Amino acid sequence: MSSTTNAVAHVWSYDVFLSFRGEDTRKGFVDHLYTTLHEKGIYTFKDDIELKRGSSISPVLQKAIEMSKVALVIFSKDYADSTWCLEEIVKIVECNQKFGQKIYPVFYYVEPSDVRKQKGSYKIAFDKYENDPNMDKLKIDRWRNALTEAASVSGWDIQKTADGHESKGIRKIALEILNNLSHTVSRVKESLIGVESHVGQVMSLLNLESTKDVRMIGIWGMGGIGKTTIARAVFDQIFSKFEGSSYLDNVRESSKTLGLSSLEEKLLSDTLMEKTTNLYNNTSMLLTRLRHKRVLVVLDDVNELEHLDRLAGGHDWFGPGSRIIITTRNKQLLSGREVDEVYEVSVLGTDVALTLFSKFAFKEGFPKEKFEKLARAAVRYARGLPLALKVLGSFLHGRDIDEWENALDRLEEIPEDGILEKLKVSFDALNDMEKKIFLDIACFFKGKKKEYVMRKLDSFGLRAKIGVSDLIQKSLLTVTTDNRLQMHDLLQEMGWYIVRRPHPNEPGRHSRLWLPKDICDVLTKNVDTEEIEGIHLDFAELESFKISPKAFANMKNLRLLKIHNADIKQMQASLPSDLHWLDLHKYQMWTLPQSFQGEKLVGLKLSHSHIERLGGLEKAQLNKLNRCKRPKSRSSLFPADLGSSVSSISGVLPLQKLGLAGSNQTKDPLPTPRPSLSGLCSLKKLDLSSCDLLEELSADLASLSSLEELDLSGNNFVAFPAKISELPRLKILKLESCTRLESLPDLPESIAVLNADECRSLQSLADLSVKHAFLWKVSFLNCFELVKNEENHNAADKLLHSLLQGQPIVDGRFSILIPGSEVPEWFSYQKMGCSVTIPLTLDWHEKVIGIAISINFEHLVSKSKIGVTFKLISRDHEEFTADITQTATKLEENHESAHVWIGYISLHLFQLLFPKFQSDDWTKIEGCLTISAMDAAWIKPRGCGIRLVYKEDVKEALAQYMETPPGVDQESTKSKEAEESIAVLTFGVNQLNWHVDPVEEEGTQIQSLRGSTAFKVQKTLSFDY
Repeated sequence: MSSTTNAVAHVWSYDVFLSFRGEDTRKGFVDHLYTTLHEKGIYTFKDDIELKRGSSISPVLQKAIEMSKVALVIFSKDYADSTWCLEEIVKIVECNQKFGQKIYPVFYYVEPSDVRKQKGSYKIAFDKYENDPNMDKLKIDRWRNALTEAASVSGWDIQKTADGHESKGIRKIALEILNNLSHTVSRVKESLIGVESHVGQVMSLLNLESTKDVRMIGIWGMGGIGKTTIARAVFDQIFSKFEGSSYLDNVRESSKTLGLSSLEEKLLSDTLMEKTTNLYNNTSMLLTRLRHKRVLVVLDDVNELEHLDRLAGGHDWFGPGSRIIITTRNKQLLSGREVDEVYEVSVLGTDVALTLFSKFAFKEGFPKEKFEKLARAAVRYARGLPLALKVLGSFLHGRDIDEWENALDRLEEIPEDGILEKLKVSFDALNDMEKKIFLDIACFFKGKKKEYVMRKLDSFGLRAKIGVSDLIQKSLLTVTTDNRLQMHDLLQEMGWYIVRRPHPNEPGRHSRLWLPKDICDVLTKNVDTEEIEGIHLDFAELESFKISPKAFANMKNLRLLKIHNADIKQMQASLPSDLHWLDLHKYQMWTLPQSFQGEKLVGLKLSHSHIERLGGLEKAQLNKLNRCKRPKSRSSLFPADLGSSVSSISGVLPLQKLGLAGSNQTKDPLPTPRPSLSGLCSLKKLDLSSCDLLEELSADLASLSSLEELDLSGNNFVAFPAKISELPRLKILKLESCTRLESLPDLPESIAVLNADECRSLQSLADLSVKHAFLWKVSFLNCFELVKNEENHNAADKLLHSLLQGQPIVDGRFSILIPGSEVPEWFSYQKMGCSVTIPLTLDWHEKVIGIAISINFEHLVSKSKIGVTFKLISRDHEEFTADITQTATKLEENHESAHVWIGYISLHLFQLLFPKFQSDDWTKIEGCLTISAMDAAWIKPRGCGIRLVYKEDVKEALAQYMETPPGVDQESTKSKEAEESIAVLTFGVNQLNWHVDPVEEEGTQIQSLRGSTAFKVQKTLSFDY
């Protein structure tokens, strides 16, 4: 079949598009095929529900076909009976000709010749079309031509593939598609130059033809020589031949930051293709679960014997035919283990090195004519080392001949073995800002999340966005798939070398300190420290020491001080005024220095410290806290576990977030005064959870005029201040586990979320009637005393009718959770058990504004998955479903009583659950709607209710509550999360929230369905209050 060369430039979003006739194959063959493709890592678009309305496929489906590298077409008996399928095959053939998309036909119990020549069932279908006077004859001809062309391609006849065994045939199809998707080129691009010969030699050592033995192969060589590139290329080429595979990147670094246990879990999850978190004995599981499985494992950059002991302890850990590849700089490490062969990576030859260098210096595989002599000289200086070739090539790209000659003169002065000095040439060409950014990342931030690093760099006055981008362009930085900033180990060593080289034995004259011994020397001795800009210390391996009173006296340029696990007994030294970030994790002292007022402080973190007083910060005006570009994330003070006797923080005027959670953990049994909150007029979020608040809260709470979120969970007060109603912007109030709280006063009219779960003494509520127009979520999990009170006997009904008259009915969702034993009578359709159905008339969508559902349940278990299914059934008995599931995170082993959950979703948001429906499709839905609650060991639905909500049910809301309550900006009452989400359903238990969004997040595979979508929980837009 012909195709154009446009495929080279075309961007593919999917590996495979599945085209099939749903009624013939959906619930058997296609489901199994899709699962097998998914397990092989093949990203597949699968339409699960067939929409046969209309003569043309939807724009969404057309786009999916265009964005798929391969079209896998399942020709079944009635494929041609669907005009939808015929339109698909026309589009597929068009994409083959336009973009070079590959077509693979599967003949599912039909003869290939019947499809090509439209015989048998295909003839019957086309006779029907030919005899239809309303059918476009040109369209019929297009269908015929497309079938003939697609069915002429070599594919699989399922009756003859693997002797007719469907499961074996499916595996054969998946493997052949995987082998044809050319994974070997996509991941390493230019890095593959010069790698082919290495790959061939490693493949020879692996001896894949021998399927009865287990082989361990080491790849050894100096840093920057290409070990990782070779291992990745081999892995990509052969992983499909194994039952399971795992590539563990950068084991040396990952074992430090994530721990070996997390690497064990990843190895198990990858090879077993199932989630295996929180295991008690990962090593034991590796021994038992992989012993009979043929797997491929790559351990990249191993530098300790423990890495091998924990991740690949011996040949008997793995099943026959398994292959283990280990890359390392340390050959000795391999000789002491059961490694069968060690492949030593040699440097690149001159010609190959010139090609790689030219890719970066000239953006093509050969040098420009007038630069050829200079390019060959540069290649000689790089000594065939791939990393040096890339860095030097990027450095020289775009420069004129004079600049090339200048740079080469400098390289000529460096000894042949001085690779760091050669790499340093590219560093020397950076501007001052880029140099600072590079050294900060090399010394402090390598491997950290890009957003976190950018925030830090911006606070130092560095233009992070431009600087980081430039370093990436110059091959000095990379960004990983999970958005972390990385650099090659040699480049990091170069950074350390640059910092230490001028004064190797005088750490006080280094711009950045990260080695514990150097930091100890500087802080305990009176040495010259004026050049120090950053200190990053973890005391895990140091003994206690006493900081010199003058340790920080001369650090006039210090902008970052990060000390973790510090067993410092005394710190009378003043902190420098230039400090931007102060992070003292587990700090042992009880106060900060009185002389430190933090005039330039942007970030302060005192987590798990013994701090009881903020010293000079108590009176400081921290004016810089609100001058960052992202004040919501930076204008923050997070002294988690802050001691309970902080006398005053009122001077921190621009503060927007204040977290004082957990300060009842102090060992001091004596009651201590609460911090004064008066004057914090910019504060938006206040966390006073678990602060041992016994009495009525201080009156100064009412002075927090900007407060939007207040967390008082886990405290012991009985009464609640009436002045809470005077907070004009309060939207979220958390009172979880306030077990002595007996009553709630009036709440602000701006309140949107009230969480009073586990308030077991709560007996009475203030009126939550229609004046709380923005209230959309109310949760009273395990508040049994509340419903015992006669006044609150019908609390669920009262809350339901209140919310029906408020802004949530306009915004599109609300949720109520409260103890109860039955679904409210208001629900017109009710049924015992886990599902209920309501009939739909043809014009139902024109009158309805939303759907309300209720579930009465019992017997919940912690960490349980709970789900609700919406099922639309047309009068033609076609089914369209949307499944939503989520995992509970805060449930006890057993609830003592039944609960009722009531939820509402607007028609608009409901329709978004079925994104491939066109607007006119809804006019043809007539039949019924069924909701089903998950029935499992962890949840037992006792009854369900459903009601279509009409305009007359909520007349007051639509007419009365479009105005904003006094003192509240209407837009501010809508949370950012609500604005960004598409649909939200909160299922009847604390912390069970769904964010329904059919748009794929980066790096995540989402199964697409025809007519519905298997939705993914949007954890980053959480409504978990």
